[in-house]
Amino acid sequence: MWPRRIVIVGGGTAGWLAALMLGDSA
Repeated sequence: MWPRRIVIVGGGTAGWLAALMLGDSA
């Protein structure tokens, strides 16, 4: 669904939430 790279870059809950938002938006 969304690349794990975003989560790694975020490095935390913020990155995880951002990944979900970006994945849902995209």
